[in-house]
This record gives sequence, structure tokens and C-alpha cells, in this order.
Amino acid sequence: MNTDPAETERYMIFEGVIQWTQAVALQSDRVAAAQAAQFQPGAQQGANRLLDMNFRSECDYFSVAVDMLFQFKKRAKVLDLFASVDFSEIDIVPWQDRVDVRNRRMHVTDYLTPGGEAGKGWFVETPDFKADPSSTVGTLIGGRLDWAALGGAAKRLLPKLLAQPIPYPSIPGMPKPELALPVRFLGALRAMAWGDQRVAIEWMESPNPALGGLTPA
Repeated sequence: MNTDPAETERYMIFEGVIQWTQAVALQSDRVAAAQAAQFQPGAQQGANRLLDMNFRSECDYFSVAVDMLFQFKKRAKVLDLFASVDFSEIDIVPWQDRVDVRNRRMHVTDYLTPGGEAGKGWFVETPDFKADPSSTVGTLIGGRLDWAALGGAAKRLLPKLLAQPIPYPSIPGMPKPELALPVRFLGALRAMAWGDQRVAIEWMESPNPALGGLTPA
């Protein structure tokens, strides 16, 4: 009951785009909440320091989520997935800015070590501010990655992605139902049939009392 590797990849990339779009949407809310928590009055001694660290961590997680989304989206384009979906709102982040923020936040010691690359693009300067990747300016992580704008774009994009037909992998010898079967269901069917394809097919094509006499197929 092995599936075709190409079909499996298409399914995994399809699901990955949705997973990381959701992650960007959720993580943007977590960043905003962590930022707001920094200014809670009456915090116990040392709490503010931990709140600051939590905010930095949430920014790190956000930069990773954005990077993963773009990686999956790039592969999805090669596989001709989501061809009818407009990603222009998500594409507002220049590729280099996204990579620079992720790399410099996740590998900060490599850039700050004496003899490292701290002098190579560590700071970004605009007429309004100068920022390094470890800082935030308003809703800009490192002065480049806007968690509010990207989070909002991801929230608007997610329903469009979920409306796309899911490219479930097919199973050799398994008759295709009118609606594609969820992969988790196929896994459960495989386990129930002890890996015997004939038993699985027989179960799919047999009337089932739990379904009012209809066949699962």
C-alpha cells in the first residue's frame, strides 16, 4: 500500500504551506501579546526581564515561521500547487530582508564573535531609524520584518489556501472514492486491515451498518 513519492511530496508541501501560513498568523498574535506584556504594571522583581526575553523569543519564532512559509511556498510553486491563489500580500517582504533577519537572530554569536560578520549588514538604516536584527522598531523585527503586516496578510490568506482541493496521495489498487480520503483515515484503515490490501478494499466496498448500509467508499 505504498504511495507514489511524487504524490506524497505534493501533499506534504501543500500541507506545509498551510501549516506555516497558520504559524505566521498565530505567531504574529503571540509577538503582539508578548510586546504588550512587557509593560504590565506591578510585575514582581525580575519579571520584567523575563518578559523582555519572552518578547525576543517570540520574535525569533516569528522569523522562523516566515522563513519556513517562504521555503514551502517556493517549492509549491515548482510543483504547481496553489496556482490560483494570490500570494502578493505575503510577498511584501524582500527575500534578502527575510533571510538577513532570520540568519542574524538565529546565528547571532557568529556575527558578534570577534572576527565575525557583524560589520556586514548588521545594521539597517533608514531616514527614520537605525536598527540591528536583535532590536525592534514599532512592529518591525530588526527594522525589516513587520509582524503586524505579515500576520494580517497570513490571516487573510489562510481561508483561500484551505479552500483549495487537497492533493491526497493515491494508494495503488485502492478504488478512488468521489471525495479524496484523508491520509490519517488511510493510515487507520491500513492498521485495521493489518496491512492487507485485499482486506482493506473488501471493507471499503462492503455495506456498513454504522453508515446505514452504505459502503465506506
